[in-house]
Amino acid sequence: MEAKRVPAGFRILIAVSLFVITFLLARPSDPSTEGELHFWTELAKLFNQRDIEGFVGVVLIVICTVVTLIGYQIMVRTIEKKMNNKKRIL
Repeated sequence: MEAKRVPAGFRILIAVSLFVITFLLARPSDPSTEGELHFWTELAKLFNQRDIEGFVGVVLIVICTVVTLIGYQIMVRTIEKKMNNKKRIL
């Protein structure tokens, strides 16, 4: 019996949703609090960066991409496993 796969449309929806949710949760609030400003400033200094806003943007893109790639794989495999288990039971 052939294994069922998650349709491409759902895969794209999962990836875009994960990226947007991660971005909205990880971005600094507006206006940023003193603690957030201190955190990002110290982190930028750690990487020898003077442009804090640019550094925050690059970090957000990297974090969102990594979370999306890992979360996407986990979610798609979980959905495929559940779809294939239902087929075997029937």
